[in-house]
Amino acid sequence: MYARLALAVYLLGVHALIFGFIFHPGFTTKVKSALRISDSYGSQLLYQEMVAFHTRLDKNLPRNAMVFIGDSHIQGLAVTAVSPYSVNFGIGSDTTIGVLNRLPLYRSLETSRMIVLAIGFNDLNKRDDLEILENLDKILRFLPESKPVILLSLFPVNELNSRRSGYNGRIRALNFEYKILSENYENVNYLNAHAVLSDQQFGLSSAYDSGDGVHLNKAGYDEIISEIARAASLLSSNFNNGE
Repeated sequence: MYARLALAVYLLGVHALIFGFIFHPGFTTKVKSALRISDSYGSQLLYQEMVAFHTRLDKNLPRNAMVFIGDSHIQGLAVTAVSPYSVNFGIGSDTTIGVLNRLPLYRSLETSRMIVLAIGFNDLNKRDDLEILENLDKILRFLPESKPVILLSLFPVNELNSRRSGYNGRIRALNFEYKILSENYENVNYLNAHAVLSDQQFGLSSAYDSGDGVHLNKAGYDEIISEIARAASLLSSNFNNGE
């Protein structure tokens, strides 16, 4: 009798999981959260090693450093080309959840000169737009109000090279929401990197494509570095003037 009852409970649980995966888009995320499973990095061990390294580095940063936080688009950026006193806290494949998990470890945020944030691309195949925006809002609320923040838009992709069909339409829609969200914060400046990197079809321009349809080549990064430096100069001036 007990064996049959246990089997019935097991089968009921399995069917509940299947129903959840099929009919509830946010179910997977909730299960991962309950089980404390991070989707922020393909290899959890490697992600943890990167965060551990960042934490050690964070303790040695001088005051007034420019802090860059994000995924592979930040990790591949030569941040000292923007400002000589900069630190790169980018982790390839990271998501909004990954950033939320590691932000409390960065004490340098309170002593930084400015913060640059680029995150959300890797969330596209993990959660819906509302969840992405909710997580981004939590990130922006966590960052010190006294520090200027540059929020980069999501970058366009070459859908053919990257095998990410339909991504660019969703990216454009999210970028519109990114801009609106940034306007809720006096210290946040939205930077439309998408407009700089895209072609006439709103995909990643071949002139800036590293070859995989997602990541930038040197020409692409040169454009982004120039845009961030220009935005940082303007934002610093506004903060110094008390605006």
